[in-house]
Amino acid sequence: MPRDPLRDAAPPVPGEQRAKHDLQDAEDRGAGMSTPNEEPDHLPVPASSSHAYRDRKDPTGAPAPGRRENEDQRRERKEHASDNQDEALEETFPASDPTSPFVPAKVPR
Repeated sequence: MPRDPLRDAAPPVPGEQRAKHDLQDAEDRGAGMSTPNEEPDHLPVPASSSHAYRDRKDPTGAPAPGRRENEDQRRERKEHASDNQDEALEETFPASDPTSPFVPAKVPR
């Protein structure tokens, strides 16, 4: 493929203005003619779209059709979430509810 004549790494014609990077490594900057690099510019991404809409909190499999959780399962799930929230609150308590450094003066009589 022929190179763009305006991008050739040749000395400029007297009186011609050139950009600072025109002669940098004689590459076709932005002309779409650059040679492919052996190393990819990004990490490989699987083509599967099955995980495109899911978060970590989403269940791993599709729910069984027509199957509902019973009261024991619901209570266990709610208790587990409540325990996790209580533990997180205990770990972050000083930051989530700081004590006031202000000590009010006694009321005069």
